Amino acid sequence: RAVAQNALGTSIGQTHFFSTSESGVGPQVIYVNTNSGSGPVVMLKIDSDFASVCVNDTARYTVTYQNLTRRTLKDVVVQVILPKEETFLRSSRGSYADAANTITVLVGDLAGREKGTFEIESTINSRSKSSDTLVTTATLVYTQQSNRAQGDAIAYSLINVGNCGNNGLAGLAIFGEGSCIFWIIVLLIILIAVLITRRT
Repeated sequence: RAVAQNALGTSIGQTHFFSTSESGVGPQVIYVNTNSGSGPVVMLKIDSDFASVCVNDTARYTVTYQNLTRRTLKDVVVQVILPKEETFLRSSRGSYADAANTITVLVGDLAGREKGTFEIESTINSRSKSSDTLVTTATLVYTQQSNRAQGDAIAYSLINVGNCGNNGLAGLAIFGEGSCIFWIIVLLIILIAVLITRRT
């Protein structure tokens, strides 16, 4: 909690409790509490299907949110920001803004204990480099109906870009012209051709 004090008095800020998963990679689940006298207000998380990807792979995210109170939350909006290394493909809900690479879902009223979800797909584009960590962020904002207090929650998902180019070079080395496998295959083809010729 932040507290500010000046000649006009004392202002006490909101209390926030953040709880994340222990792993450094993967979905981060955020619970937010706006005052010290109550439990968490909302839950927000974003899951990715893959922890590691290559260029041109498709990344899939599932965003889940829930009102953890018994009272309706007003003006609920969920926004997801994709990194520049990902190109948007589709979303099961909401609208996409190309300039900011964001997906915005206008939820509106979220009843007590109500839960929602939506999915997003993107392509890993050529801006990504090997060993990059791509951060996709989800933000939820809301207004409490009882006192019109506003709050927000932030969650994120991390995806690692693998060293996929080297795997392709390794494959070329195995089957390249200078490899043992290449010459074994060539010899087998010659042997088969000689046997066929003798039989005819």
